[in-house]
Amino acid sequence: MLVLCVAKMSALVHRTFLTMLVLCVGKMSALVHRTFLTQLVLCVAKMSALVHRTFLTQLVLCVAKMSALVHRTFLTQLVLCVAKMSALVHRTFLTQLVLCVAKMSALVHRTFLTILVLCVAKMSALVHRTFLTMLVLCVAKMSALVHRTFLTQLVLCVAKMSALAQ
Repeated sequence: MLVLCVAKMSALVHRTFLTMLVLCVGKMSALVHRTFLTQLVLCVAKMSALVHRTFLTQLVLCVAKMSALVHRTFLTQLVLCVAKMSALVHRTFLTQLVLCVAKMSALVHRTFLTILVLCVAKMSALVHRTFLTMLVLCVAKMSALVHRTFLTQLVLCVAKMSALAQ
């Protein structure tokens, strides 16, 4: 209900709501992080494909407008939380994310992957390894089509980032 409701809000309300959610989660205990994010992942897993895309697209666009500190806070928490979930939840969450990103516009692809890359670059070595290990293990279990879709987007995104940096 929350996701469907957020889908009907204005862009300003989206950003306000999701920014507050991220900042709020940042102040919770580790146990509450895991509980909240695990429930969110399991809940999203039961939604329709349309709701997946709606929710994740809004989240990506919203995160894109947040400060670098909020990016790192949110993504670090998500990575650490996902690391403590079961293998089934890992695959469910990351598969949905990849499939959803595959259906987004090129602008949303670049926005999401740029933020993710820049954020991961600022995390500790332990978080890097945790995140990338989970991502690799998860992608390894996806279909060939999802592999190609995800990796093609990632390569195109990184290629545009390096060109921009030069």
